[in-house]
Amino acid sequence: MDSVLRAAAMYLALMVLFKIAGRRSLAELTTFDFILLMIIGEATQQALLGDDFR
Repeated sequence: MDSVLRAAAMYLALMVLFKIAGRRSLAELTTFDFILLMIIGEATQQALLGDDFR
């Protein structure tokens, strides 16, 4: 149940972050933006998994 709550919290946080950032097309995506998305993805994975590496 804990992982479900973490997933829901991360989903809501990412939705708010992307709404604040606005919509950008892939054509406008710079290298910095791509690296930032990769970092956000890694942070999200760590937040969702926590200590559960099964």
